[in-house]
Amino acid sequence: MTSKSGKIASILTKAILDHRLKLGEKLGERELSEILGASRIVVRQALIELSETGLVSLQRNRGAFVAKPDLQEALEIFDALTMLEQCVAENLAAHASRAAVSELRILVQKQREAADSRNDELAAQIGRQFHRELIKQSHNKVVEEVHTQLSQRAALLSSLYKRTHNACALVNDHETMLELIEKGEAGEVRRLLQTHNHLIARSHHFEDVATASLDRAEALKPYIDVEDPVR
Repeated sequence: MTSKSGKIASILTKAILDHRLKLGEKLGERELSEILGASRIVVRQALIELSETGLVSLQRNRGAFVAKPDLQEALEIFDALTMLEQCVAENLAAHASRAAVSELRILVQKQREAADSRNDELAAQIGRQFHRELIKQSHNKVVEEVHTQLSQRAALLSSLYKRTHNACALVNDHETMLELIEKGEAGEVRRLLQTHNHLIARSHHFEDVATASLDRAEALKPYIDVEDPVR
Protein backbone atom coordinates (compact mmCIF):
# COMPACT_ATOMS: atom_id res chain seq x y z
CA MET A 1 0.00 0.00 0.00
CA THR A 2 1.40 3.40 -1.01
CA SER A 3 1.62 6.34 1.39
CA LYS A 4 -1.20 8.09 -0.50
CA SER A 5 -3.51 5.10 -0.27
CA GLY A 6 -2.59 4.75 3.39
CA LYS A 7 -3.60 8.34 4.07
CA ILE A 8 -6.90 7.83 2.27
CA ALA A 9 -7.55 4.67 4.26
CA SER A 10 -6.89 6.63 7.47
CA ILE A 11 -9.28 9.43 6.44
CA LEU A 12 -12.07 6.98 5.61
CA THR A 13 -11.49 5.00 8.80
CA LYS A 14 -11.86 8.11 10.97
CA ALA A 15 -14.99 9.24 9.11
CA ILE A 16 -16.62 5.83 9.48
CA LEU A 17 -15.78 5.35 13.16
CA ASP A 18 -17.00 8.89 13.90
CA HIS A 19 -20.27 7.99 12.14
CA ARG A 20 -19.92 10.73 9.54
CA LEU A 21 -20.36 8.08 6.86
CA LYS A 22 -23.37 5.81 7.21
CA LEU A 23 -23.08 2.07 7.63
CA GLY A 24 -23.88 0.47 4.29
CA GLU A 25 -23.17 3.72 2.39
CA LYS A 26 -21.65 3.38 -1.09
CA LEU A 27 -18.10 4.67 -1.53
CA GLY A 28 -17.71 5.63 -5.16
CA GLU A 29 -14.12 5.61 -6.44
CA ARG A 30 -14.66 8.50 -8.85
CA GLU A 31 -16.27 10.76 -6.23
CA LEU A 32 -13.62 9.96 -3.62
CA SER A 33 -10.81 10.58 -6.10
CA GLU A 34 -12.24 14.02 -6.88
CA ILE A 35 -12.73 14.95 -3.21
CA LEU A 36 -9.31 13.69 -2.13
CA GLY A 37 -7.36 14.69 -5.23
CA ALA A 38 -5.99 11.19 -5.81
CA SER A 39 -6.21 8.78 -8.72
CA ARG A 40 -8.90 6.11 -8.76
CA ILE A 41 -6.16 3.48 -8.59
CA VAL A 42 -4.89 4.91 -5.29
CA VAL A 43 -8.46 5.16 -3.93
CA ARG A 44 -9.08 1.55 -4.96
CA GLN A 45 -5.93 0.46 -3.09
CA ALA A 46 -7.20 2.19 0.04
CA LEU A 47 -10.62 0.53 -0.26
CA ILE A 48 -9.03 -2.89 -0.68
CA GLU A 49 -6.94 -2.31 2.45
CA LEU A 50 -10.05 -1.33 4.40
CA SER A 51 -11.90 -4.40 3.12
CA GLU A 52 -9.15 -6.55 4.67
CA THR A 53 -9.87 -5.02 8.07
CA GLY A 54 -13.61 -5.54 7.64
CA LEU A 55 -14.39 -1.82 7.65
CA VAL A 56 -15.39 -1.78 3.97
CA SER A 57 -17.31 -4.35 1.97
CA LEU A 58 -16.32 -4.89 -1.69
CA GLN A 59 -19.19 -6.27 -3.74
CA ARG A 60 -18.65 -7.63 -7.22
CA ASN A 61 -20.14 -5.44 -9.97
CA ARG A 62 -21.50 -3.05 -7.33
CA GLY A 63 -18.45 -1.39 -5.79
CA ALA A 64 -17.39 -0.55 -2.25
CA PHE A 65 -19.66 0.08 0.74
CA VAL A 66 -19.13 0.98 4.36
CA ALA A 67 -19.45 -2.35 6.18
CA LYS A 68 -22.66 -2.99 8.09
CA PRO A 69 -22.12 -6.09 10.25
CA ASP A 70 -25.26 -7.74 11.62
CA LEU A 71 -25.97 -10.08 14.51
CA GLN A 72 -25.35 -13.19 12.41
CA GLU A 73 -21.88 -11.95 11.45
CA ALA A 74 -21.16 -11.05 15.08
CA LEU A 75 -22.17 -14.54 16.22
CA GLU A 76 -19.96 -16.13 13.56
CA ILE A 77 -16.96 -14.01 14.58
CA PHE A 78 -17.40 -14.86 18.25
CA ASP A 79 -18.06 -18.53 17.45
CA ALA A 80 -14.70 -18.67 15.67
CA LEU A 81 -13.01 -16.96 18.64
CA THR A 82 -14.71 -19.42 20.96
CA MET A 83 -13.47 -22.49 19.10
CA LEU A 84 -9.87 -21.30 19.30
CA GLU A 85 -10.12 -20.30 22.95
CA GLN A 86 -11.86 -23.54 23.93
CA CYS A 87 -9.01 -25.64 22.56
CA VAL A 88 -6.39 -23.61 24.43
CA ALA A 89 -8.39 -23.56 27.68
CA GLU A 90 -8.98 -27.31 27.45
CA ASN A 91 -5.25 -27.91 27.07
CA LEU A 92 -4.54 -25.61 30.00
CA ALA A 93 -7.03 -27.52 32.14
CA ALA A 94 -5.18 -30.75 31.33
CA HIS A 95 -1.72 -29.27 31.87
CA ALA A 96 -2.27 -26.22 34.02
CA SER A 97 0.76 -23.97 34.30
CA ARG A 98 0.97 -21.99 37.54
CA ALA A 99 2.79 -19.18 35.74
CA ALA A 100 0.13 -18.98 33.01
CA VAL A 101 -2.76 -18.99 35.48
CA SER A 102 -0.97 -16.40 37.62
CA GLU A 103 -0.65 -13.99 34.66
CA LEU A 104 -4.32 -14.43 33.81
CA ARG A 105 -5.33 -13.90 37.44
CA ILE A 106 -3.45 -10.59 37.58
CA LEU A 107 -5.45 -9.39 34.57
CA VAL A 108 -8.72 -10.50 36.15
CA GLN A 109 -7.88 -8.56 39.31
CA LYS A 110 -7.19 -5.42 37.26
CA GLN A 111 -10.43 -5.94 35.36
CA ARG A 112 -12.32 -6.34 38.66
CA GLU A 113 -10.89 -3.07 39.96
CA ALA A 114 -11.92 -1.26 36.76
CA ALA A 115 -15.42 -2.74 36.86
CA ASP A 116 -15.87 -1.89 40.55
CA SER A 117 -14.89 1.72 39.81
CA ARG A 118 -17.43 1.69 36.94
CA ASN A 119 -14.74 2.26 34.33
CA ASP A 120 -16.46 -0.07 31.85
CA GLU A 121 -14.25 0.93 28.93
CA LEU A 122 -11.07 0.03 30.80
CA ALA A 123 -12.68 -3.18 32.07
CA ALA A 124 -13.55 -4.12 28.48
CA GLN A 125 -9.98 -3.42 27.32
CA ILE A 126 -8.52 -5.60 30.06
CA GLY A 127 -11.11 -8.26 29.27
CA ARG A 128 -9.91 -8.41 25.67
CA GLN A 129 -6.34 -8.61 26.96
CA PHE A 130 -7.37 -11.60 29.10
CA HIS A 131 -8.51 -13.47 25.99
CA ARG A 132 -5.30 -12.57 24.13
CA GLU A 133 -3.20 -13.81 27.04
CA LEU A 134 -5.24 -17.02 27.13
CA ILE A 135 -4.51 -17.64 23.45
CA LYS A 136 -0.78 -17.03 23.99
CA GLN A 137 -0.77 -20.17 26.08
CA SER A 138 -1.23 -22.15 22.85
CA HIS A 139 2.42 -21.31 22.05
CA ASN A 140 1.33 -21.42 18.41
CA LYS A 141 2.01 -18.32 16.30
CA VAL A 142 -0.53 -19.26 13.63
CA VAL A 143 -3.29 -19.65 16.22
CA GLU A 144 -2.30 -16.29 17.72
CA GLU A 145 -2.40 -14.58 14.31
CA VAL A 146 -5.83 -15.97 13.46
CA HIS A 147 -7.14 -14.99 16.89
CA THR A 148 -5.72 -11.47 16.46
CA GLN A 149 -7.48 -11.05 13.11
CA LEU A 150 -10.80 -12.21 14.56
CA SER A 151 -10.32 -10.01 17.63
CA GLN A 152 -9.79 -6.98 15.38
CA ARG A 153 -13.11 -7.69 13.66
CA ALA A 154 -14.77 -8.06 17.06
CA ALA A 155 -13.27 -4.75 18.18
CA LEU A 156 -14.63 -3.16 15.00
CA LEU A 157 -18.15 -4.18 16.04
CA SER A 158 -17.67 -2.37 19.33
CA SER A 159 -16.44 0.72 17.45
CA LEU A 160 -19.43 0.77 15.09
CA TYR A 161 -22.18 -0.17 17.53
CA LYS A 162 -23.03 0.60 21.12
CA ARG A 163 -22.88 -2.22 23.65
CA THR A 164 -24.93 -2.92 26.74
CA HIS A 165 -23.19 -5.34 29.07
CA ASN A 166 -22.59 -6.06 32.72
CA ALA A 167 -18.87 -5.53 33.29
CA CYS A 168 -18.95 -7.30 36.66
CA ALA A 169 -20.64 -10.36 35.16
CA LEU A 170 -17.90 -10.64 32.52
CA VAL A 171 -15.23 -10.45 35.23
CA ASN A 172 -17.08 -13.17 37.17
CA ASP A 173 -16.90 -15.38 34.09
CA HIS A 174 -13.14 -14.87 33.82
CA GLU A 175 -12.66 -15.71 37.49
CA THR A 176 -14.74 -18.86 37.10
CA MET A 177 -12.78 -19.86 33.99
CA LEU A 178 -9.53 -19.79 35.94
CA GLU A 179 -11.05 -21.81 38.79
CA LEU A 180 -12.26 -24.45 36.33
CA ILE A 181 -8.89 -24.58 34.59
CA GLU A 182 -7.14 -25.12 37.91
CA LYS A 183 -9.59 -27.91 38.77
CA GLY A 184 -9.02 -29.52 35.36
CA GLU A 185 -12.70 -29.24 34.40
CA ALA A 186 -12.21 -28.82 30.66
CA GLY A 187 -15.82 -29.48 29.67
CA GLU A 188 -17.15 -26.78 31.99
CA VAL A 189 -14.56 -24.29 30.70
CA ARG A 190 -15.65 -24.98 27.12
CA ARG A 191 -19.31 -24.41 27.98
CA LEU A 192 -18.59 -21.21 29.90
CA LEU A 193 -16.48 -19.77 27.08
CA GLN A 194 -19.31 -20.32 24.60
CA THR A 195 -21.89 -18.69 26.87
CA HIS A 196 -19.51 -15.83 27.68
CA ASN A 197 -18.62 -15.01 24.06
CA HIS A 198 -22.23 -15.30 22.86
CA LEU A 199 -23.24 -12.84 25.56
CA ILE A 200 -20.66 -10.35 24.28
CA ALA A 201 -21.79 -10.82 20.66
CA ARG A 202 -25.44 -10.23 21.58
CA SER A 203 -24.61 -7.17 23.70
CA HIS A 204 -24.19 -5.04 20.54
CA HIS A 205 -27.12 -2.91 19.40
CA PHE A 206 -27.48 -3.45 15.66
CA GLU A 207 -30.19 -0.88 15.07
CA ASP A 208 -29.19 1.94 12.74
CA VAL A 209 -26.56 4.21 14.22
CA ALA A 210 -27.40 7.91 14.25
CA THR A 211 -25.31 9.54 11.54
CA ALA A 212 -25.10 13.16 10.50
CA SER A 213 -26.73 13.84 7.13
CA LEU A 214 -23.66 14.97 5.21
CA ASP A 215 -22.48 14.79 1.64
CA ARG A 216 -19.15 13.00 1.06
CA ALA A 217 -17.02 16.14 0.84
CA GLU A 218 -18.44 17.55 4.06
CA ALA A 219 -18.16 14.19 5.84
CA LEU A 220 -14.46 13.86 4.99
CA LYS A 221 -13.41 17.49 5.33
CA PRO A 222 -12.37 17.40 9.05
CA TYR A 223 -9.83 14.65 8.36
CA ILE A 224 -8.11 16.15 5.34
CA ASP A 225 -4.94 17.98 6.34
CA VAL A 226 -5.01 21.28 4.45
CA GLU A 227 -1.26 21.77 4.84
CA ASP A 228 -0.47 18.24 3.71
CA PRO A 229 -3.27 17.16 1.36
CA VAL A 230 -3.50 13.71 -0.21
CA ARG A 231 -2.56 15.11 -3.59
